[in-house]
Amino acid sequence: AADLADDPAQAAILWNNAGVCALRVYEPDRAIQCFRQAIEAAQMGPSDGRRLSRLYAHLTAACYEASRMREAWAAAHQALLLAEEFDDIEATGKALYNLGLAERYLGEGSEALKLFAASRRNFQESGNAASAADALHNMGWVQLDRGELEEAERSLLAARAERTALWLPVGRIDLELARLALKRGNWLAALAQAVEIAESVEAATDPVTKLQALILAAEASERDDLAAAFYYAGEALALGLSLGRPPALLDLMPVIVRLHANAGSQMPAEERALAAELFERRHGMQGQLQATAVNLN
Repeated sequence: AADLADDPAQAAILWNNAGVCALRVYEPDRAIQCFRQAIEAAQMGPSDGRRLSRLYAHLTAACYEASRMREAWAAAHQALLLAEEFDDIEATGKALYNLGLAERYLGEGSEALKLFAASRRNFQESGNAASAADALHNMGWVQLDRGELEEAERSLLAARAERTALWLPVGRIDLELARLALKRGNWLAALAQAVEIAESVEAATDPVTKLQALILAAEASERDDLAAAFYYAGEALALGLSLGRPPALLDLMPVIVRLHANAGSQMPAEERALAAELFERRHGMQGQLQATAVNLN
C-alpha cells in the first residue's frame, strides 16, 4: 500500500480496494481493518466529505457482515451525517437503511421501522426502485419480528410485487412469507417453501439465501421432527461459518439453543462458544460474555 504520509489519497484508494476484496471472499473482519485504514488515510489528505461518506458506508457493510452491530450502527451514523451535509439523497437513504438493519439486530424494532420507512422515501425520491422495494421488504421483516402479521403480510406482498416488476429475485421475500405462515401455525407450508428455496437456483448463486432457507427449515421442522430440525440447523451452521460470521447466524443460534432445550440435550462446547462470541460481536460488550454463558445452561 502507498505510504500514508507520502500519498494518503492513493493509500485510501488501495485500502478501500483491499477491503472490497476481503468482503468478496467472506472475510469481513479483515475488511473492517482495511476500511478503517482507508478512512484514516482519507482524513490525512485534502478534505473530501463525499469520499469519507462512501468509506463509512463500506465500513458499515463490513461490520454488518461480521455481525458487529454496534460498530455497524456507529459507522452508518457517520455516513449519514456526511451524506446529509452534502444533501446526497441516495447516500442518505443507504445510511438510513443500514441504521435500520443494525437497530433490528439490536432489538430496537420501532426505530428500525422508522429508519426503513425514511430510507424508502429517499430511495423513491432518488428513483432507486430496487432499494425502495428492499426497504419495504425489511419493514415487513421487522413487523414479522414484532408479531404484526397483517402489516407484515401487506409490506412483504407489496415488496414482492415491486421486485417482480423489476425482474429481480424474490426468494428472500418468499422466505419471510413462509415464516409468516409458520407464525400462523402452518409449519408444513413453511417447511415446503424453505426446502424449495434452499434447493433453488437463487440459493445456488446466493449462499445467504440458502442459509436463511436452512434456518427456516430447522424452525419449521422442530414442530414435528427434531432430528430433521437438527439436520437443517447443522447444515445452516456449517454454511454460515464458511461465510465468516454473517448476521443470519444471530438468527440461527436461538434456534439451536431451543432445539437442544426441546431435546433435553446439552449444547456442544463449540456451539456454546460461538453463541457467546456472536453475542459479544453484536453488542460489543466483553463483560456480558459470562452472563451469556450462564444463560445458555
